[in-house]
Formats: sequence, C-alpha cells, structure tokens
Amino acid sequence: MNRILVSAVVGLALAAAALPLSAQPLGGVTFHNFATPENGITYQREPSATKALADELRQRGRVDLGTLLLDYPVKSYGAPGVALLDYDGDGDLDLYVTNGPGKDNALYRNRLAEDGHFSLELVPGAAGAAATEQDSTGVCFGDIDNDGDPDLLVLGRKGSSHLYENQGGHFIDISNLAGSDIGRDSDLDPASCAMADVNGDGLLDIFVTHTFDWKSKAAIIVEPWALSEYNQLFINMGGNRFKDVSATSGIQNIRNITWGVAMFDYDGDGDIDILTANDQGTIPSFHYGGFNRGFVRLYQNDGKGHFTDVTATSGLTKTGDYMGFAVADFDGDGTLDFYVTNIGDWIMELFGLPYATGDMTSRWFLNDGKGHFRDVGVNPELGASGWGWGASAIDYDNDGNFDIVSYGGYDAGPIVERSNPRSLLHNDGHAHFRLDLAAHDGSLDSRRRNDHGVATGDLNGDGFEDIVSVSDVEGAPFFPAIAYPFGPGGPYQGTASFIPSWIPQGDGTFQWSGVPLLPGTLAIELNSGGNGNNWVNVQTVGTVGITTGGHNNRDGIGAVVRFTRVGGGTATQPILGGSSHASEDSLLAHFGLAKSRRGLVEVQWQGGVKNRLYSVQAGEKVRFPEIPCDFSIKWPSRTAYTACVDKALGEIQTAGVLNVTQTARFRASALQAYDQSH
Repeated sequence: MNRILVSAVVGLALAAAALPLSAQPLGGVTFHNFATPENGITYQREPSATKALADELRQRGRVDLGTLLLDYPVKSYGAPGVALLDYDGDGDLDLYVTNGPGKDNALYRNRLAEDGHFSLELVPGAAGAAATEQDSTGVCFGDIDNDGDPDLLVLGRKGSSHLYENQGGHFIDISNLAGSDIGRDSDLDPASCAMADVNGDGLLDIFVTHTFDWKSKAAIIVEPWALSEYNQLFINMGGNRFKDVSATSGIQNIRNITWGVAMFDYDGDGDIDILTANDQGTIPSFHYGGFNRGFVRLYQNDGKGHFTDVTATSGLTKTGDYMGFAVADFDGDGTLDFYVTNIGDWIMELFGLPYATGDMTSRWFLNDGKGHFRDVGVNPELGASGWGWGASAIDYDNDGNFDIVSYGGYDAGPIVERSNPRSLLHNDGHAHFRLDLAAHDGSLDSRRRNDHGVATGDLNGDGFEDIVSVSDVEGAPFFPAIAYPFGPGGPYQGTASFIPSWIPQGDGTFQWSGVPLLPGTLAIELNSGGNGNNWVNVQTVGTVGITTGGHNNRDGIGAVVRFTRVGGGTATQPILGGSSHASEDSLLAHFGLAKSRRGLVEVQWQGGVKNRLYSVQAGEKVRFPEIPCDFSIKWPSRTAYTACVDKALGEIQTAGVLNVTQTARFRASALQAYDQSH
C-alpha cells in the first residue's frame, strides 16, 4: 500500500491531469454552468465540526499512513444534498441545498414564472427551513399531508433531523410535534432519505438511511458490523405524525453502512419495495478471503408495509461500496431497471487493496420482469468507472432513451480522489452506454470538485433537463489534479485524477502538503437544447381525499409513467420521492420524443390502476390525475366503467384539478382505452 501510494504521489506531483476533448457531443447538446456570483449564486458549504479533527492531524507534523487512513474523519467538509421542487406553487422548479452547522441551508427561488426568463434569488431564512444549527446532509420532499404543496425532510448528523410542513410557500418546523417519532434527537449519522406510501393508505411514509460515526473510518476499515447503524422506516399516521416501525417492519434485519435508498414497485405487484445502497468498505469480500456485507439490498413489500429481504434470490449478490441510485427502464423492455454508483477501481489500486477490474465499477442491473435483476457487469465500451455518489436517470438529449448522469469524488485523507470528474452516459436504448465527454466541454473545471448530491429537472422551461450538483470540498485552483499513473483503461482513464493532500516523507510517514482544501460549491448546468428533439412533461396527481375511490398520495409518488411515441418505442419511469444520493429530482416525469410529434401517456398508479391519455402533443405539460377506474380490467359492462369514470372526473373537476376542457379530454381517452382493451 505504501509503495504504490508513495510512487504515485512522488512521481507525478508536478504533472497536471488533462481532460481529453470529444469531437462532438453524442446527444447534440452541451451544458454550461449558471452558478456564478454574477448570477447571484454564492453558496459555499460550511465544514462539519469534525473538520477540527482533520486540522489536528494536519498540525501534528509527520503521521504514519495507518493513522492517517483510520483517524482522518469522513466527510469533514460535509455531505450536502440538493432537491428540485416547486415550493411556492408557481409552476417552476426551485432549488434547496443543505449546508453545515451555523449556516442556513439555501433555498433559491426560480423567477421564471414571474419574469419570463430563468433567474434565481436566494430566499432569506430559507423560508422557514434554514436548519441553521444542524450539520445537514440529505434532503427529500413530498406532500406528506396531501394539501397540494411539497413538504421537506432535512437530515442532520448527531442530533434531530427537521421535518418542515409547507404552508403555501413558507415552512414551519413540525419535527417535535407531539406523538411523532421523526423529530427525536439521536446519535445517528443519516445520509439519504426517500418518501413513498409503503402501506397503501394514501399517505407518504419516510425511509432514512444511516451509516456510522464519521469521526473515524473504523467502521469502513476495521469493524464490519458493530459500528454500523440501523436504517429507519417511519409510517405516516396522519396529522403530520410519524411512527418509527423500523424494528417490526423487516428493514432492520442487519446493520449496514447505507448511503442511498430508492423506493419503487420493482415487481409490478402494486406496492412499494425498497432498495438500499450499502458499503463493503475496505474489508475484503469473500472472494478475497474476507466476507460480504456491501450489497444492494432489496426489500420486498407484502402490500401492508412489512418487508422481506430478497437480495440473495433477486440476483443482487455483487458486492461493492454502493452510494446512490438512478431508476428507469434503460433497455426498453417496460420494466424498471436501476443504476447504482460505486467507488471505482482506481482507489483500490492506489491503496493496494485486492480487486479485479470492474469489482468497484458503478453498474446497472436490468429487471427481467420476473423478480430478478441481471448484473450487466463491465461495459466493454466504458471499462471501469470512477468514484460516484449522486446519480440520476435523465434523457438529456430528448431522444427517447434514459441516459445516466453520475458525479463523485472523495477526500480520503492522503489524497482527494477524483476518478470521476463528470460522468454523462449516453444510452442507445438497449442499455448500451457511451461516455459523453464533449457535452461538458466548457461547463466548469470539474477536476477540482467533489460532488455529492445530484438532481435533475428542467429549470429554465426549455424542454431539456438540466443538472444540479453540490460538492463538499474542492481543490485549490493553483494546485493541479494529478493524472493516475495506472488504472483499468477505458474512456475514464483520461479524466481520472487525484489531488495529493499529504506528501510522503520517505520513512513511511506523511506530512500535510500545506495546500488548503476549499469549501464545496453549487453547480447548475443548463442544457443547451437545440438539437431539434421534442419532449413532453407529465405531472401525476393522486386523488386520495378527492375522489371516492382514489388511493394515491397527492404527488403520485410510486406511480409508473409510460410514454409511447408515434413511430417510436415506449419509455418508462417511476415517480420517486428521493433517490440519487442525499438528493431528489424533480417530480415531473420528463420524456424525450426524438422527432416524433405526439404519443400516448399511460400511468400505472400504486395499487395497479391504469389510466391513459391519447394524442399528447410535443411540448405539452400534462397534469394527469388518478382516475380510480382501471380500463384494463374486466367490468360488468361499458356502462359501469363509464359511470365510474364520470363520477371520478366530476370530483376531480370540482376539486379544481382539471378544467372543463381537460375533463372532457380525459373522459374521451378513458373510454377509448376501455374500447381498445375489451
């Protein structure tokens, strides 16, 4: 371990890494960074309290490598997340970004609806959701009380997380509401959260992942179980009160280091299942003489909120240091697949850890529709990937196929690991991906950034999705990143680099280089668009409490949305209340149409009810309510089905969800769907 690390740092300490430039962007679009002081974006991540431990090590002078690796704290500059939500109900996407102790979390209000062009303004006091005192990590949102606006959960280390109820554009802290378990103080270290209705009562429940005490890396390097923490599941009891059912729900079957979570119906049985991203750490897997602990764990729901761990029987037996998720149908077969980030292969070789090429590669698992996932392994065109944290499924070029964005990096102590400055994977529609380097040419110097939270959505309303990311720490611009002198090859090899924070002294010890690390910042990468491809957006609206038979939460989280374009295939994506890492994408389902001009939308709601809307035109933003009348099942008669539709649409129109014209359109589509199915 010492030999490899020393030779890497000494031999290349003066060599700058160069990013190779692709000739043309694969999707015909590029990204540019909007997050500059000139545009009013001045976010800087406040370090965590544990930075004092890192500073103490720096001032010691010479430190042996073992001490440096073990005692250098994890994420001492923080673990920020980002959420894209319309908090003020004006129809455009705003940004919420978490920060460290003593600094307000940042809420940027989008003024697109007011001014007709995209700009952001910082909202004072984060509109009541500043969480100034806590070391905030992950964030997720959803309408927990079904009143029509998004509420926020902001996680915090070593204390209470904050649950905020949105009251029409201003948040109030309901964390300590009497009779609720979610706001209680704890000594845990949460990373990510997600919202979904796990028991089918129409209310959003909350899953929170936990890790270990970040003061040292003992849980990663030394002790595999006792120092890890249990995850938590909170059931929404109504009235904004939550009950901790972790111990009885089946999700606390094992202690793990869990960085990410995604909640969706993987097996199509109408209820919400849970995926968690867990960390093997540096403890060797069974294949290398150790034992396995770092899996993507899959918890299957029985429909009532009780879960069974089906990891071993579902094909998810590949170990890794997993961090975050992107979920969509990547191969076009109509089932939901997922991509999970990993730490990459470069750092394994740097520290002399046993591995084979591809062991620590971020990877996608393809759903066979029978309850089993296939590990695709190492894509021959990509080879091994770099370090990843946040990820998102995004059709960034609107060609009708879901692509993947994944960013990452890690302050490991001796080095700042930068093997993945920016990863944008272009999909051919069959889950064959190529790295699109040129799409980011000229966006920002990502070699210095350690991005954690990643979220996507259309910020400027041009029909092309944008990328927002936040870093915990950045390298000084005058100290260049160093190209890795080794590695598995492939397109990532040209961008993989590291920043040597500590310099080997020749006697087995290391000394701090004296070069400071800088606070993390926000990046807002706007999509240029302009490639001629069309698009459609779908906003799902659950109608529990609106229609007599409505069962879905107001956001429609848990629904699966499909768009079939004329002359093309069908794209499928879930509505997720949090995934990526510590972050949440826009809740709008975005579909690229390529050159097609129209198609049909089908929504499969949680519980299994299917609705359709025909003749959806390119550029439409469809508000799609749950009509609790499934066109695909057997009815006593067409008249009975029509009566169900008419009653539900009447209730929906009365509630103001649809106007008269929209109601007539959904009625005609509902009857057409029935006629085509019977």
